[in-house]
Amino acid sequence: MLAKYRQYAFLIIMIVAAIITPPDLMTLVLVTIPLYLLYEVSIIVSKNVPSNSNAEG
Repeated sequence: MLAKYRQYAFLIIMIVAAIITPPDLMTLVLVTIPLYLLYEVSIIVSKNVPSNSNAEG
């Protein structure tokens, strides 16, 4: 599900980075890259974590 909305997530990350950084392209890129990498890591982690659908409740 996270990978399906990757394009929208990148756009939102760019907007957030533009809001929290001064008006400088280099700073925008330096904030965007780590945020996007964290998003990609979360996709990988969520694929590797087993689902809890068979748990007794």
